[in-house]
Amino acid sequence: MLKENSRRSYKLAYFVTHPIPYQAPLLRKIANKDSIDFKTFFISDHSVRPYFDTDFNQFTKWDTPLLEGYDHIFFKKIFKTTKLGFFIPFVYGISKALKEEDWDAVWVHGYNHFALVIVIFFAVLYKIPIFFRAESTLLATKTSLFKDMFIRQLVRLSSALLYVSTLNKEYYLDYGAKERQLFFTPYAVDNEFYKYTKEEKKKISARLTKEHDIDEEATIILFVGKFIDRKNPLILLEAFHQLINKQPRNKVVLMFAGTGPDLELIENKIKQDYLDSIVKILGFKNEKELREYYTIANLLILPSKEETFGLVINEAMSASTAIIASDKVGSSKDLVINGINGFIFKSENLESLTAILEKTMSDKEALLNMAAKSEEIIKNWNYDKDLEGIISALDSNYKKTINF
Repeated sequence: MLKENSRRSYKLAYFVTHPIPYQAPLLRKIANKDSIDFKTFFISDHSVRPYFDTDFNQFTKWDTPLLEGYDHIFFKKIFKTTKLGFFIPFVYGISKALKEEDWDAVWVHGYNHFALVIVIFFAVLYKIPIFFRAESTLLATKTSLFKDMFIRQLVRLSSALLYVSTLNKEYYLDYGAKERQLFFTPYAVDNEFYKYTKEEKKKISARLTKEHDIDEEATIILFVGKFIDRKNPLILLEAFHQLINKQPRNKVVLMFAGTGPDLELIENKIKQDYLDSIVKILGFKNEKELREYYTIANLLILPSKEETFGLVINEAMSASTAIIASDKVGSSKDLVINGINGFIFKSENLESLTAILEKTMSDKEALLNMAAKSEEIIKNWNYDKDLEGIISALDSNYKKTINF
């Protein structure tokens, strides 16, 4: 049954830099909604084939479908390139794309490419309502005066601001957003993708603990991400080193799933502190492999110095894992409840992280309870909520047009 002031169907165009693994299931869900005629426009196709990720410091190719189940096109490039930057690739056809249909709204994800700024410009010129979505929070470093002015204008010109978290909402409000512009579309992952049956979990645990020579009763701590300064893996390694001086060495293991420029620093620290037997560097793990490590982990730690959101927290919680995150992780305000499903520590504060880690490791039963709470909390952070938010924004926009 249609809501009052709803149309039977809407035409929605989505503009984003490139296919993103986290977004593909959401785009499929929107495309399957009968009331939305949906089309996605990509600037670059670099993520659909192996590409060099400078932060991972290796070639990467995603192992989940990025383009199936929704209508999409890639803009034509003036010069062929596999790189992605603010002006790269240089594409054309944006104006034509906006005029080819009578769009009810143009949804733009971020402004980190010049073409997205052009989309915003033409949408204003053609009087097409703008739905804007990004991850920004006030935790990030200060912006330039020009960027600050641009964001204020963008907020003012947007018909809907699709906020992904509480901190993201606060960011928009700080830049002058009105409550009527704000629609909740949580930053989500495919929660079901990370779930296994009890029997499957047992088999995975037996296989991976044997593969990595880990005691089956050991508590497993997991880090997932790029080995870069912003992610701060070294503070976790030092906190772990201090922890194991007070724990039986065979009863706790730290796993690093990832790679990057700081790999050598991490390896040297492991050797220096004689941690080789209880710290495992797994390398980059694609989604299908990674979900198995979430399954065996008791605790995920994200110690970032700066993190607009941190979707690895969603992934781990979906797999029933407790969380420790720094107070600079954007999702922590919504997803990490102190003492319930994990803890938040003060970013870059070794003493704070070490104390919380020791407290968490001291009670295995409490840790298991926190893991179960994680799965319960993340159930309400899903693509259905995203779809609800987008439809509410479309309905609200339509209501404004019929009441104009």
